[in-house]
Amino acid sequence: MGTTGSGKSSFISLCTLEDIPIIGHGLSSCTSSVRIHTMAHCGRQIHLIDTPGFDDSGRSDGEILQELAFWLSEAHEQGIKISGLLYLHRITDTRLGGSAMRSLKAFKKLCGEETYNGIILVTTRWDEVRLDQMKLASQREQELRINSWSDVLKKGGRIVSLTAGRADALKIISHIVIENLQLTLRLQRQLVDEEMALEETDVGKVICESLSERWRDARQATEPFEEAIKENTSPQRDTESGKLEREALSSCASAVEYEEEVKPMRAKLSEIRQKWESNNKKEVEVLDEAARSNEQKLANRMEKLSRIQCYRSRRRALSSNASRSSSTPGGSSVLEASLLEQIEELNRELEILNAWKRQRLDKRVVRHSKRNAVFSVVGTGLALGQLIAAISCTVM
Repeated sequence: MGTTGSGKSSFISLCTLEDIPIIGHGLSSCTSSVRIHTMAHCGRQIHLIDTPGFDDSGRSDGEILQELAFWLSEAHEQGIKISGLLYLHRITDTRLGGSAMRSLKAFKKLCGEETYNGIILVTTRWDEVRLDQMKLASQREQELRINSWSDVLKKGGRIVSLTAGRADALKIISHIVIENLQLTLRLQRQLVDEEMALEETDVGKVICESLSERWRDARQATEPFEEAIKENTSPQRDTESGKLEREALSSCASAVEYEEEVKPMRAKLSEIRQKWESNNKKEVEVLDEAARSNEQKLANRMEKLSRIQCYRSRRRALSSNASRSSSTPGGSSVLEASLLEQIEELNRELEILNAWKRQRLDKRVVRHSKRNAVFSVVGTGLALGQLIAAISCTVM
């Protein structure tokens, strides 16, 4: 796990030597954020799960926690264990801001102290640190070791500086494989075994506390305007009241936003499952439709290209100076170049769509009974930020 931009996807790319496909804008709102990536290392299948940070600008923290809760509870009920937990932090950040502190606190509560021995705290972006800044960056890491991360380290967690790119990333994976832990997160126990609502869990309380603070701030900002509207008796009352009312309405919008964001936190596990199973079904339909549309466009472009090439072949056969005329660019050659470019782009889009479908977590599970599941040959992974789960080896 980690805040947005901490290097979660980059870490996965270092491990798998594959780029993380970015799905088109029109589909991003319809697809889940938890994805799985598989690699082979130390004779094992390693499954990395990429998850969103709690500061994602496009989604509320409650929505993100719901999605994590859905996948983690499914893994717990199917007996899939997590082998390692990675929390990534930019060493270029001069201090832990409010969102970074909240993200770290949420991560700790989600995991629980009993799993701290499976946590690796990874400092990233060392390649952006200039030589004259290296001492200061090392001091920042030491401050994290002494302050914000000390509780994790005392219970067996580790710190790794990602300074050597892939070499360091593979050392992290090797350590997780050797340790061969089988972790159950506190959120999993609280949701499945103790049947808590999301807002009652330890991590849920952290998210709700943050939302409540924002609501209180909005309420406090609204009160002065409401009082001023009541007390305003000046000749310009109508004009001034209009301004005050607009300010009050602006502040009230935050309270309305709070109500919308807190709704996901009140859900029980059964409601979360119902919602995300429906979401997953819709996602499959959206991706399949996008793939069909892409394939139709591709077939259309290929047919046009074939007609142009056939026409050119006939002209060459009929023309006595075919070699000279074919070397002269004309309308058909321009159209042919355009079609080739479109075909290349459509093939690239289709490859991304297929990769996106392969990385869907639910496509990796083969259910044999209510309480028993194994992963297909491709493997599995559940990760917060990154996760290696352990039917083979799963890191989160």
